[in-house]
Amino acid sequence: MFRCLREAIRRAKKHVRIITSYLIVNANDIRQLKKSLLINPDLKVEFLTNSSHSSDHPLSQLIFEAVILPHLLEIQMQPEIGDRLSIFMFQPKTNDPSIEGILHAKLVEIDSQFLVTSSNFDLVSRFSNSEMGFWINPARRNEDVQNYIRTVKEHSILVGSESWKSDQSSGNQKGCNALKVYLSKFLQWFHIRLLHIG
Repeated sequence: MFRCLREAIRRAKKHVRIITSYLIVNANDIRQLKKSLLINPDLKVEFLTNSSHSSDHPLSQLIFEAVILPHLLEIQMQPEIGDRLSIFMFQPKTNDPSIEGILHAKLVEIDSQFLVTSSNFDLVSRFSNSEMGFWINPARRNEDVQNYIRTVKEHSILVGSESWKSDQSSGNQKGCNALKVYLSKFLQWFHIRLLHIG
């Protein structure tokens, strides 16, 4: 599943969007992402995943925010890439009944193709679970899918935006950020090994 996805990203011409509950990627995924963005100046890549406000798996969320996200931000800082890589973190608005709970979709959009999958793009999906997915190539874009994606983005914070920076410095996040700093050395050690698997 992950090798198939990596190959599809390598072949993407214009657009890659990945919506997933948990985003735990390895060194090969990160290298391919950076390489694809550098080789193809027309390519845009977008991730939509949970935030600490919506995730039901604190350890996976902590690994993403303390270890994976810094790798993605490092790629984003390349002058040739910049905002062609964007990360949205789901934070549903409690007063909006149209969407609630955690982000549990597993959807990949690459140019005109969609991958619908059971995989959460996490450690369990990569190494333990038996996952399945299928590619669809619709003759026209499915409006229901596009409406869903728009709604998820409306209920998400763009990493790096003023809203995200404000959220990171808020009282609610200070404890979480302190924990991320405290555990970062262990998580880096753990993830160095994780990065070279798969």
